[in-house]
Amino acid sequence: MLAFADWERQLERQSRWTKGIREHVYRQVGMAHFKDVLDVGCGTGLVTQELAGKVRGKAVGLDRNPRMVEAARRRI
Repeated sequence: MLAFADWERQLERQSRWTKGIREHVYRQVGMAHFKDVLDVGCGTGLVTQELAGKVRGKAVGLDRNPRMVEAARRRI
């Protein structure tokens, strides 16, 4: 079983690998026109933080794992 720090590093790597795909999706859906966005299953908040810079309002992250939520809060 991976330690939490290992999960966090893996999620950071995955976020880097998929950035191009996310940017394409953001353009396709017109993310810049969205006011607010909800990131369900936000994990450590990497993508939530990214989304906050893409919308006119705010991005809110939601995750069922309290440790992930705490990691996301540290990112703010």
